[in-house]
Amino acid sequence: MKKIILSQNFASLARILALAFQSSFREDSSIQKQWIFVPTHSLKQWLLLQMALCAPKGGVLGFQICTLEERLRSLCPEIPTRLELCCLVDQALASEKFFPVSPQGRKTVREQFSSLVFTYAWNGFCPQEGWQGQLCKELGVDQWLKAGVGKEVVHVFGFDFFPQAVRKWISAHESCFVYLFSPCALFWEDLCTVKEQGRILEFWQKKKVSFSELGQFEEYLAEAPLLLANWGKVGRETVKQFDGWDMESAHLVVSEESALEKLQNELLSFERSCGSGDKSIRVFKAGMTKREEVEWLCDEICQLQHTDVLVLAPDIAPYVPWIEMIFSQRNVPYRFPSVSVERQSPFFQGISYLMLCAERGLNEELLCSLLDNSSFARKWKGKQWHGWVEEIFQISSDWEQGIAVLLDRFLILAKGPKTDTLVFGEWDSFEEWIGLLQSLHTDVVALREETKTLVDWADTWAKVVEKYLYCDLSDEVDSFCQSAWNRRLIECRKVDARAPLDLVKEFLMKQIFRPVHGNHLHAIVCASIEVGSIVPAKVIFMLGMDEESFPRKSQRSSLNMLPPTTYVPEVPDIDRYLLLQVVMNAKEMLLFSYLGQSPEDGRSVSPSFLVQELCADRGIVIETVAKEDGACAVKKPLVFGSGDLPKNEEIHIPLSHLTLFAKHPWKYYLQNVLHITLPRENERSLAKERGMLLRSALEFPLETLRQEKWPGILHEAFISDVRSREEKRQTQMQNWGKEIRSVALLETAQEGEFAPLKIELEDGTVVQITGHIPWTLEDGALHLGDDTIGSMFQGWPEILVASCVLQSSQIYILKTGKVKTVENASQALQKFLTYYLRCKEHISPLISDWVDPLLRKTPQAFRDTFRYEDEVHRWVQFRLNLPEPAVLFEEWKWVRPMFSDLIALYPGRSDETV
Repeated sequence: MKKIILSQNFASLARILALAFQSSFREDSSIQKQWIFVPTHSLKQWLLLQMALCAPKGGVLGFQICTLEERLRSLCPEIPTRLELCCLVDQALASEKFFPVSPQGRKTVREQFSSLVFTYAWNGFCPQEGWQGQLCKELGVDQWLKAGVGKEVVHVFGFDFFPQAVRKWISAHESCFVYLFSPCALFWEDLCTVKEQGRILEFWQKKKVSFSELGQFEEYLAEAPLLLANWGKVGRETVKQFDGWDMESAHLVVSEESALEKLQNELLSFERSCGSGDKSIRVFKAGMTKREEVEWLCDEICQLQHTDVLVLAPDIAPYVPWIEMIFSQRNVPYRFPSVSVERQSPFFQGISYLMLCAERGLNEELLCSLLDNSSFARKWKGKQWHGWVEEIFQISSDWEQGIAVLLDRFLILAKGPKTDTLVFGEWDSFEEWIGLLQSLHTDVVALREETKTLVDWADTWAKVVEKYLYCDLSDEVDSFCQSAWNRRLIECRKVDARAPLDLVKEFLMKQIFRPVHGNHLHAIVCASIEVGSIVPAKVIFMLGMDEESFPRKSQRSSLNMLPPTTYVPEVPDIDRYLLLQVVMNAKEMLLFSYLGQSPEDGRSVSPSFLVQELCADRGIVIETVAKEDGACAVKKPLVFGSGDLPKNEEIHIPLSHLTLFAKHPWKYYLQNVLHITLPRENERSLAKERGMLLRSALEFPLETLRQEKWPGILHEAFISDVRSREEKRQTQMQNWGKEIRSVALLETAQEGEFAPLKIELEDGTVVQITGHIPWTLEDGALHLGDDTIGSMFQGWPEILVASCVLQSSQIYILKTGKVKTVENASQALQKFLTYYLRCKEHISPLISDWVDPLLRKTPQAFRDTFRYEDEVHRWVQFRLNLPEPAVLFEEWKWVRPMFSDLIALYPGRSDETV
């Protein structure tokens, strides 16, 4: 008997399944063995609970439940594991039997083809040509699903789609029952999406069908519910696969008391109407950060006082730490059916650091990371080793040479720098540290061998991990990760094949999933949106439903050889169908939330177009979450401001920070205060390309530099302009009789090098400046920009630092050949540092276009508009609360004395100056 049971609710399907087992138990006292196949383990746990609750006698007997893939592998041992398949593919590609490929290219091909092989097998397809055909034949892909089927009864629950070969294998059973989600109780298999409707109408237009007939056909297509047509493609294709089977409808009658129930009833009864909005379907703009979104979620759950709540997100992983923190603080019970925990395990993190050492060798960063890892530290008990690591790598990038020099500095009584890092009481610990480094180096060299058998890899890694890491078995996560690690080593020992390190790393370091608080049945369930994660709940929350996150994107592999007639659901189609399941399985409320602004660049973000489609014609208004304590800084209008100076402190400031602050204070504010980095614009520009070439020509001959090609005669004009400017620059340098040099201020400066520059401010604060000035002259600072106050302001910190270091007051302007003099460079730098320290945590108005009017002119001459130079100006100006010019001048008049030396270089006309 072959039968398909349809319902819009998974709970009703589970109840029918439980009753079917009760019926068979009453009819056959021998209890015939039956199988239940589910897509995921999380759905398996839910289904077991539902069957126990739904059974009239409190339980069911005589069945075994597992995933479909587990059952197929048990019946057909020829199906390789993912590790076995990757090894076979890698060996074939490495032998150059099919085509030559680089190691990096081999890794990419291996990853894509290993996934495609299973897609081919589940769809009953075996390529006949090319290297893929040869590999698939050697692997016997066409025989994987030829396993015989028994007479046992098979129940298939919770699947949304079946590949062709899998469906045939299921159909081969004598007794098979498929429990399938179906949002509509009527015939809806002939529907098509709006996009497909357009293609159909275009086709019949080309066939010269009359406009009246086309209009009637278009009206017929428009009768279907829009969501059912656009979101149900996967379900329609699945139902078509079971033509000829007995069909049973188990759809539940839905009332129409709320907007959610009206929507469900429209889909169920194949109707299309406009619903009225109420609180059963809501959409929220929940802030800019995931923390704000989770805080809103927790507030809503506490107000609802429900425990039958399901929380879904396109990817739940970024929300996990916030849910754990905020829900714990509010005593809200929660559980994750499956979440990756490897990052929470010091033991597994220690393994990842050892893996990186095997790939990159020993360096300061990795050694410090190992020392910070509690699993490594508890094994070796290193306390003073951080200082030694920093010391030896300051001396040399080679740790062995660094240790040798460190010992020489301590032991040999000769002129040169001494070290206070070592004292006689720590020699035993230092000896142990050297022994650890040598041992680690030896083991890392052994791990960097290109290829070993998987048995050798497993034995080697087992010894290395046992030697260097401690697993805290009292820590639940550490213990779970150790068990997963040991299982993976055992699986490696079962495969008789050779493999490179990158393949072994890919297998050993893959994510470890486990349930969190899985025994809390009456807790808030939080999971990613995927097949098997959607179950009925009174309230369903959908987090992260913005236009960029959902539906998720997919890209078809260029290696995919499946024929076009083979339908394989794409990720966006699957997401649409999953959202349809969410709508039909929410009992009382369905709430969506999304971040209204992008965390990366702060730009406005809209909800997913699927959410917009759901809200259309239903009176659902997007609600903005208001925080009582104020929103994130980006949400508030940006305002100019300054702060207080530090008192009697010693501060280290990189010169690069001062340079960025002078060139682009708004960009500095975004990056260092708001931690926002806007994407660069990739538009080609003659001015940008010319500036890059001329700056590079300061170090290399112009003829050796790569030059961007421009269309037609424009390229010749561009090259002519660059050469002309370079010739003028060379002529000017010859007239001056000077050469360009660079200046580096180093903390480790030795004889003949420049030490960091120290400037003491009026309040006693000492500022130490380190960094690199790429271009100066022997006796003065060099300015490459225009001879204007705005351009000079952008290079002002480098000019002043160079003048102080070189003990010169001259500023050479390369474009004009002029030489200007700053009276007191040290005092001018002191004033600039005062301005920097007051404004570094705030937004300053001194951008290059506003420097001239703010420092030298009157409010009447100041304009509140400027050139849109880049994405930073546009982003800030859109959010800037710009005061009146007179107010701006009054509030920022204190900066004019800070730049009196700069203003003196460019005296203004009397009718415009302040």
